[in-house]
Amino acid sequence: MSHKKENDMYNSIKKILLVMGFKELERWINVLMLQEFSQEKPAELTRLSLIRAKFSEYIAQHSSLNAYSDQIAMMCLFSMLDVLLEQSMASALEGMLLPENIYDALVYKEGKFAIMCQLIMAYEKGKWVEVADLAAKINMDCELLSDGYLKALRWTNKVMNLFS
Repeated sequence: MSHKKENDMYNSIKKILLVMGFKELERWINVLMLQEFSQEKPAELTRLSLIRAKFSEYIAQHSSLNAYSDQIAMMCLFSMLDVLLEQSMASALEGMLLPENIYDALVYKEGKFAIMCQLIMAYEKGKWVEVADLAAKINMDCELLSDGYLKALRWTNKVMNLFS
C-alpha cells in the first residue's frame, strides 16, 4: 500500500471516529460482535438483545442510573449471550473484560445494574405492577417507558436492516 493510501485510510478512520465518537464506535463493535456470535441462531435473539440494549439505555438516561447508560446498554446487549452460545452466562462472559457491575448483574442477578435487567424482563412480560415498582426505585417516570420501547424498536429495525 502506498504512503498516500495509508494516509487517506488513516484520515478516513480519524474522521469516522470524530463524527461517531468513541462510545458510538464501541457500541457498533459490540453489535458486530453479537452478530458474529449469533450467525447460526434465530435472528430474533439478536433482535431482542438490540431492543434490550437501546431500551435500557433510554431508561438509564431518564433515571437515577443516567451516569451508567453506556454500561447498562452494553450489559443488556449481552443479556442473551448465554442463549446464543448455549452455555451458562458465566462461561459465555469468560475472558471478557467487563465492569464488575455488568458481570454481577448478568451472572449473579445482583448489584447496582441488576434492577435494570429486572425492569426490562418485567416490561417484556407485561408485569406492569412490577414495572412500576422497579421504575420507582430508579426514579424513572413510567409514562416514558412506552416511548422508550418504541424508539428501541425503531432503532433495532434500522440496525437489523443493515445486516440483512
